[in-house]
Order: sequence, then structure tokens, then C-alpha cells
Amino acid sequence: MGVVAVADWLGAPPPDGDSALPAWALARMAATGAEDLTFRAVVRRSGAPDSVDLSGRFGGTAPGAGGVAEPGDESVEVTGFPGVAWRDALADPALAVLFDPVVLVRDIGSATARHGVVAGRPCVLLDVVPHPVWADPESAWCPPGARLTRLAVDTATGFLLSAELLADSGVVARYEITSLEAGSVTPEGEPLLSSGRWPALPPSAQDRPGWTLARMAATLLDSVSLRAEVEIRAETRELSFDGLPPVGSRRWTVGVTTPDGARRELTMGDDHAPDSAPFPVARLAELLTPARIVSHLTDVTVVGETVTASVRPMRTFPFSAWAPDESVHCEFTVDGATGVLRSAALHSARRRSGSGSILADYRLNAIEVI
Repeated sequence: MGVVAVADWLGAPPPDGDSALPAWALARMAATGAEDLTFRAVVRRSGAPDSVDLSGRFGGTAPGAGGVAEPGDESVEVTGFPGVAWRDALADPALAVLFDPVVLVRDIGSATARHGVVAGRPCVLLDVVPHPVWADPESAWCPPGARLTRLAVDTATGFLLSAELLADSGVVARYEITSLEAGSVTPEGEPLLSSGRWPALPPSAQDRPGWTLARMAATLLDSVSLRAEVEIRAETRELSFDGLPPVGSRRWTVGVTTPDGARRELTMGDDHAPDSAPFPVARLAELLTPARIVSHLTDVTVVGETVTASVRPMRTFPFSAWAPDESVHCEFTVDGATGVLRSAALHSARRRSGSGSILADYRLNAIEVI
């Protein structure tokens, strides 16, 4: 089967045309999950006086914007250092997300974008509609019940220069970076992703984790149809293919070979219910739209073509079939042309120390974009 490559906008600054901007912005946000920058920023926080329940169908556990600080104009200064878990140290989760926007990728249902400038810095202005099922009810900026989220993605760092959460009643919260100083490193004479220039394919070894997360994230807005052959080499969960996701903007015909050698053909999309879909169905959907995984990952490394990662503590909702909780260890290879996973394996966390058992192993043996 042949592969039709998508336009290589990941290897360049933001595209001039608006049609590719939303995916580029999501990719840039995702790359921050593999970057450590020294930075200093001043943030202004403001919001409406009344809290609003925006947690959607999952219950009222997220007052306001999922833990945003009490409203009122004020400025706070934030300093980050490479290798320090400063994100976890910030008491205000909405503030932490400004400098760790990869956590929002999974919450996004649809997005439109345009070029802009905030605080004197070039950015992509992103209007996001949270996904009603996939968005985290405790998401700081994209809870499922929100009407709209407006983000300004800095092209140089991927940070959110501003974030605004809107409910039907109006603005719930707004944070804006009024001053940002961020360091940069240029190994081997080439700028890092943090400099605002995406490395051309194949990326350098130091840039590869960020590029890999970026390419995975871009699949969230790809509406491609494809035919794929997937081999399930190992699976500890029951093999049930009931409740296939309905075909929407994506139509997939997937030939699946199970560990016993049996083959079946599935026609499906990726809009499944994450808390109720059978494991093989959910794993197949995330294999072909790995944007659903990136918000869960941490400690991402790439050796050759193998991506290894741990799962962020407490980043388990909505459920991910390939990153269910921090007790597991993920291993992927990413197809550069389409962003889908050519292989995906899940191990117990002991794998990092050279032991542990394999929980799932799926291989993409062929793919054709229709």
C-alpha cells in the first residue's frame, strides 16, 4: 500500500495560510512537553466575580475554570528553570498551564486560528471549542462545558501568551503574560524548537522528542480517511470489538490480526467514548489519532525511531488506552508522513529498570491514505 505524505509544515515557522494554522498551533503547544526552558514571566490575572460550573456531563466538581485563582486584577512573577518541577509547585493550575500547554491538547474538540501579536511577540491566536466528551472536567482552560477558549500561542516558545475562558454568561477568567524572557540553546548550530523555527525532517536528536509530540498532536485536526493493517501481537485485556466508533470526518478501514492469527476487518472513526470503549477499539483509535495521548505523557525520550515515555501523575482523565496511569511505561514509533503510530507497546513501569511485563503490543504493518 502507498502512503500520501501531508504537507511538511512541521518543518517551518507558522504557515501564511490560515487553513494550516490550527494544527501548527496544536503541534507547537505539544512540543513544550519535551522542552525545558529557563524563563521569567510576569502574568496579569483577571476574571468575572462569579464562578461557573463548566464540568459538563461528568458532574459539578470543577467550580469556575477548574481551579483558577480568585478573580481580580493582579500581576504575578513566575520563574522557571530546566529540570525543576516548577509546574507542580505553582498553586494555581491555570497559571501553570500557560507554560505547559501540552496538557490542553486532549481537551480540544475543534479550533480556528489566525496570526497575531501579544505583548509584542508574534503568536497564533487560537479559538478552541472544548470536546464535550474528551475534555477534562477539571481542565483549567478547556473544561467540557465551556463555550469557547481563546489562546495566544507564542511561536518562539509554545507558551500561552494569553488565555481566556468564556461561558454562556461571559468571560470566566483571563490570564495574560505582560513580560516574557526565555533563554534558548542552539546545539550543533541549529536552533531548538524553542527558538521559533521547526527543524526540518529528520529532526536532530535533541529536537526529536518535541518534534515527535508535535507530529502526534497534529493528527487531532487531520480529517483523513485511511486503510490500515494492524497486528495485535500481545494484549492482556479481553478482545472485544463491540461498539465501534461511528464514522465522522475520519473513515478508517482497519484489518486487524489478533494473537491467535484470526483476522477481521473493521470500519470505524475515532470518536469513541473513552470510559466505555473496549480496549482493542480504544487502542486502535489512539493508534491512528495519537493526539489523544500526548497530554498524558512525560519524560519523553527518542532513541533512533523509538519513543519512550512515562505517564503524568494524575493525568488520567479522560481515560487513555495507551497511557492509563502512572504505573505503566509507553513505547511508540511515529510515522512522519501521517503522524499515526507505526507501533505501540505498553509495559509495566518496571520496564525502565530492565524488568516488567508487556501489557499490549500493536504493530501497523501497512497504511494507505485515501
